[in-house]
Amino acid sequence: MGIISIGHLKYRYPGMNKLALDDINVEIEQGEIIGVIGRSGSGKSTLAQALIGLVPNFYRGAYGGRVRVGEKVVGECPVEQMCEDVGMIFQIHLHNYQEQRTMSMEKLLMGFKIWEFQGMKFTGESKKY
Repeated sequence: MGIISIGHLKYRYPGMNKLALDDINVEIEQGEIIGVIGRSGSGKSTLAQALIGLVPNFYRGAYGGRVRVGEKVVGECPVEQMCEDVGMIFQIHLHNYQEQRTMSMEKLLMGFKIWEFQGMKFTGESKKY
C-alpha cells in the first residue's frame, strides 16, 4: 500500500452534470515523484485539491471514493491537518506564456531543492526553458 492511496475517487462540482474526477485509482509510493498533466479543465487541480481535502470539505459537491495520505483519510481529517503532509502550489495565469513556463519551472526546481534539503533525492536533469 502506497503512502498516498486514491481509490475510486469521483467528484462533481455543485451545479455541474459532468464529473470532474471519474473513478481515479492511484497508489504512490514514498519517495516517488509523479507529474499530473492534462488539458485545461481536465481535473488536475481538482485532484490536487482532493489530496489536501479542499474537495469535498471546502468545495462542496458530489464526492465518492477514498483518498488517504499516510494514515490520514480525506473527509475524516480537517484540511489544516492534511496540509501538514501535503503541499500544493497553485497555478498562476500570466499573460506572457514564456514567463509562465519559466516561473513554473523555477517553482518545480525550488520544490526539488526543498525535498533534497529534507533528505530526498532528485536524480533527473533540469532544463531551462
